[in-house]
Amino acid sequence: MRRSTRPFALIEHALQEHAAGRTDTRLPRLSGKEARSIARRFNEMADALAGLHRQRLAWAQAQAYQQAQRHYTYRLQADRELERKQLAATLHDEFSQSLTALRSVSHVLGMAQVDQQRQRDAVALIQHSVERMQLVLRGLLSSLRPAALDGLGLAMAVEDLLAQYRQFHPQLQLRFHSRTLPSLPEALQMHAYRLVQEACTNAIRHGACQNIRVSLRASAAALHLRIADDGCGRADAIAPRAGHFGVIGMVERAQALGGSVRWLARPGSGVVVLARLPLSHAPVPPQEGRA
Repeated sequence: MRRSTRPFALIEHALQEHAAGRTDTRLPRLSGKEARSIARRFNEMADALAGLHRQRLAWAQAQAYQQAQRHYTYRLQADRELERKQLAATLHDEFSQSLTALRSVSHVLGMAQVDQQRQRDAVALIQHSVERMQLVLRGLLSSLRPAALDGLGLAMAVEDLLAQYRQFHPQLQLRFHSRTLPSLPEALQMHAYRLVQEACTNAIRHGACQNIRVSLRASAAALHLRIADDGCGRADAIAPRAGHFGVIGMVERAQALGGSVRWLARPGSGVVVLARLPLSHAPVPPQEGRA
């Protein structure tokens, strides 16, 4: 009698497991025709519920990602408007004043009788105004597109970027390694540069790290980026969701090239950012801050 009721005890236990949330529970092949039929139906039902759960989870993830994209698009547009305002303000405040000063000086120099001291003062003012305009213009152009990319290529541009970080964060140890890179499309270089820039900025701003190591290498099919830090950041806490605009931007940049970016836990502490950007996928580069 006890042996004949054992299959139904197993069925009852499986039902209790599902009721407790352990939905991966399945029944083995049971003895007895009726018990086997019940077990088969139970497993079919459990598989159907598991599939439904996966569909609901995928739908929820898709909804969350779409919401994050909407937030990112809104933030991107807001940032562009802010950049336009800042650019207009800089052009007005710096260039207008400098050009006004130059016009006044040219008027003084055009006077018939000007003593040498006033000439020297006028020339000094011209030099100062031109140097200031050059400095402001260099800063504006750098914010729109890193000049080092055009003249030096990706590897040297990244080295120049890290040198800037060292200047403002002397306590940091930044190391860079790059194997010889092939000729890379312009869009690929821009995206790769911005990915390195964002990853380093996040490590410094949020990870409170002391060491950052950046490496670039190219395989036959793709460019591989690796940015590792020893900060307090957690890879499992990084996700492209609402509010994480920098992370969303990195994902969008990689996907724009048909590539990918992921975050892994670094042994000990810190985060490792790995990006893979195909060499054969080179769309039109993004308009970095342009109106």
